[in-house]
Amino acid sequence: MELVTMLYWAAAMLPVNLFSILLYDDLCEWVLKKDDSRRNGWPAGCAAATLCLTVIDMLPIYWWGNVLLTAVTLMLTASWFYNRQPSDRKLIFISLFMVMISFSDTLGRWGWLLIEPGSGAWPGPFRAMAGVYICLLCIFILVKFYIRTVVTLYRTISISWFLLFLTVPAACLLCCSFIGHLLAKYAVSSVEELVLILTGVAMLYACLAAFTLFESLVRHMERSKEYEYIRLRREMEKTHFELIEQKNDEFAGMVHDVKHHLRYLSQTAAEGDLPELRRYLGQLTEDFAGRSQGIFTDDRILNVILTEKAALAQKRGIDFSVKLTASISFLNPVDACTLMGNLLDNAIEGASKAADHKYIRLQIRSFNAGFVIIRVENSFSGQLKIHGKRLLSSKSEGHHGYGMRSIEQIAERNGGSMEYQAQNGVFCTTVLLSMVTSPYEDE
Repeated sequence: MELVTMLYWAAAMLPVNLFSILLYDDLCEWVLKKDDSRRNGWPAGCAAATLCLTVIDMLPIYWWGNVLLTAVTLMLTASWFYNRQPSDRKLIFISLFMVMISFSDTLGRWGWLLIEPGSGAWPGPFRAMAGVYICLLCIFILVKFYIRTVVTLYRTISISWFLLFLTVPAACLLCCSFIGHLLAKYAVSSVEELVLILTGVAMLYACLAAFTLFESLVRHMERSKEYEYIRLRREMEKTHFELIEQKNDEFAGMVHDVKHHLRYLSQTAAEGDLPELRRYLGQLTEDFAGRSQGIFTDDRILNVILTEKAALAQKRGIDFSVKLTASISFLNPVDACTLMGNLLDNAIEGASKAADHKYIRLQIRSFNAGFVIIRVENSFSGQLKIHGKRLLSSKSEGHHGYGMRSIEQIAERNGGSMEYQAQNGVFCTTVLLSMVTSPYEDE
């Protein structure tokens, strides 16, 4: 009979331990900073950890030994599958939740000893399990509140959505409490007890399913918002490109007009009319000063962008230097405008906040055969805002650095990559582009 009870208890604890592992994994996945993906073999590792926890529950040891072994198992599981680099505050809270999860079955049994103090023995499997369910549901709700507090992605979703999905674990908590109240008063058969155990397990996994749906909704809404933002940004950049085309046309017209100005000046000089010559040259000087355009390169798109950004940098007191030994004319014109505009806008934004010498250094050079490297260095001060592997914008709280993401997309679309680094007050962005795989070249 003892063996049957032990097997009964193991069968009841197996799905609960699996729920504990999945809950802890969800906490680690949202809160801990980790690599892009967890290590391979997670299903097998999850199953092994679940079996390990179930075996621990069957060991004839004191409750504190059970809690200790469960906590060690959870810690090793998270350490193996995640690159654990949390801040001290997050580490403290995650450890606290780990201890609470480890304590859940012991708390469940203790709860029933308080309800039935006269028995003097551990309660039967389901009465203990009812306490475990209630304990785990309370921990589940606390975990979700904690995740919503510390994870930036959650903050973009209205509190009403979160509370709506929170009704599922809240309702399950009420149901388990009511079932526990009935069990404290009435005796049930083995079949009824088994049905109630399965019902409790179903409620636990209903909570996981509800918040899996909620988290998918969160990611989908965030992704939709990013796509919409990038689409609007691309439209603005296309408009900017059209303005650059217009400036090029104006510059071409100005060069064409120079022929007529030279003809008139030559005629005036031949007639010896020096006052008229001085007056006309003065007017031309003022006109050209108002419409002057620096000459950086023969690439007209790049030239206009550099001229515009150099003027903006000069207004902000930033030293702007350019070294060009290669061209980006192989890029789609809109991509070229977007790429260089974002790179230089970010550099100007960073350099303008530098405490000491404000500068921007742009270099475009060839690399091996068929590659071009764009390197932008600028002075900056302060700390970078990074979420996961994404550089956040410093312009306003919560923005995700869509300019950097747009640069990365263009680089990848043209067979290259984008990297950035910050060290000793210098921020450097390096973009590698392939002239061979550029889609614009293939058209």
